Amino acid sequence: MANSSIAHLSLSAFMLTGGVAGGWALTDKLAGDEAAVSFLRVGTMMLIALLTSQLILARMGQKRVAHLILYNIAFIFAIVGFLLCLILPLLWVPSIGLEVKLLLSLMSLVLWYSNVSKGIEIMELKWDETAKKSLFRFYSKHEGAINWTGLLKSLKLSVVVYIPGVPKSFDAAISILVVAFMLAGLSLRNTFPIFSVFAWGIPMIVAISTIMQMIGFGVAQFMKLTALEKQDGVIIRPA
Repeated sequence: MANSSIAHLSLSAFMLTGGVAGGWALTDKLAGDEAAVSFLRVGTMMLIALLTSQLILARMGQKRVAHLILYNIAFIFAIVGFLLCLILPLLWVPSIGLEVKLLLSLMSLVLWYSNVSKGIEIMELKWDETAKKSLFRFYSKHEGAINWTGLLKSLKLSVVVYIPGVPKSFDAAISILVVAFMLAGLSLRNTFPIFSVFAWGIPMIVAISTIMQMIGFGVAQFMKLTALEKQDGVIIRPA
């Protein structure tokens, strides 16, 4: 297994373990021992599922780029999993009504799905602008190999703050508000613990949505790569 894969797996394990431990402690503080144990079960299952999928895909990715892309997506999900552990305790707090929990969950899902779609859109645009013209520099059909890392670097992909219906001119203001609310939430965690979770939890949802664009990048990459394999009739491996 490549050193980079081992480093990513180690980082994922560290982040997820820290996230589950932090989420367990937060749930215990907000909702009691029984809720904390329930969270710990859910968090542990998520940790095992994400690390197992990364381990399998890391091995498979040495022989096929499509699996390497899926491995990268799994690594991004590990980052998302870490951040989720810091807001999921809200679902175990009995004083927060079911309607509020459902509304927050629905808002999160819509925002995250929108950003995955945005990531796919950005990747496809970059592919059409750059990759189609420079593909020959990184890909050898005869050898069935591609320098995927080099190709991605040439695309210069970057995420943007994206909230459906909010003009791009508000990006700077949103970024400032996200940081301000997170700092306020952290400073009030002992005085007003539930308000604190909301104060940094909602900005965390926005932060996760931005990371979800990277999932979109990966989905689009997988579609482009598998389409290229089908077109050329080869299984493309890393160069």
